[in-house]
Amino acid sequence: MAKRGRKKKKGNTISRFLFFIVFIALILGLCYYLLGIKRIQDMFMPKEENIKIIDVNSNERPIGIVINNASPVWNYQSGLNSAYIVYEMLAEGGITRELAIFKGKNPQKVASVRSARHYFLDYALENDAVFVHWGYSPQAKTDMNTLGINHIDGLTYENRYFFRDRNLNIASEHTGYTTISDIKRAIKDLDFKDTTNTKPVLDYSVNDVMDEEYEDANRVKIPFSNSYTASFVYNEEDKLYSKYQNDTLMKDYTTGETIKTKNIIVLFVTYQGIYQDEKGRLNMQNIGTGDGKYISNGKVVDITWEKSYRGDTTVYFLDNKKLSVNDGNTYIEFMPSDEELIIE
Repeated sequence: MAKRGRKKKKGNTISRFLFFIVFIALILGLCYYLLGIKRIQDMFMPKEENIKIIDVNSNERPIGIVINNASPVWNYQSGLNSAYIVYEMLAEGGITRELAIFKGKNPQKVASVRSARHYFLDYALENDAVFVHWGYSPQAKTDMNTLGINHIDGLTYENRYFFRDRNLNIASEHTGYTTISDIKRAIKDLDFKDTTNTKPVLDYSVNDVMDEEYEDANRVKIPFSNSYTASFVYNEEDKLYSKYQNDTLMKDYTTGETIKTKNIIVLFVTYQGIYQDEKGRLNMQNIGTGDGKYISNGKVVDITWEKSYRGDTTVYFLDNKKLSVNDGNTYIEFMPSDEELIIE
């Protein structure tokens, strides 16, 4: 009986040893398989940490600043090259105004800051940005309160977070500026949240996403009205587009650098005058779906866009798939659908 017991114990030991060997082999095989998948992903899938234009993993809350774009300030804009997205929209009088979105950058000056229009708020909302402006339209004032927008107004905080450049030979209304440091100080003083869980509204790719077979786009002219055209000219050397207002090459007043962009997204939208608005202010039809163009690296392709409600993130589609854009800053142009886009 004792001998049979010892043989059984020896057999159990061998079984356990074989089970251990098989278990270790399975673990090693699984690790090898997973490491292989990881290598394949590293080879063919862009890594978020390699994106240069913005830290896509950062929870720093963006700042959206309304930028004056009337002709008196074409030689005095500052800070736009530090914005990772610039929205350009038609305002009353045939001119445009811009909403520049900043995150992780600290330009010396952002200028010139002007008043809000209500449809600008939609893009502060979808970026979860603190909204910065100097004045407002009646519609924007109402909506900021109704929508609970965290906003900082130069009318309220001049000489505290906003300033006038008295050395400019232009009307005082065009001389307002701020800095990102001052706005961050205001965010702290006003007890606004300075972090966000909102992901970037654009999907960036470290690999070129434009196909060589797409049509050329070396010069782009976006007419907003009879008196105002936004233009972009492509430079093959740096693969960026230089910004023009009509025939004026735009340069940063503070740094002297040409204002440039990597990506241009043109959305065709409808503008209508607000009933009985004595200033001729507008509504912009930006909810629903529509057509557009994506332009980058000297090429252009047709896209579509979709936005379900004001705070919803606008989604851009290429061939029914979500659009990826090249790593770089982006101008999003809300062009009147009754004008003719010119691409050469």
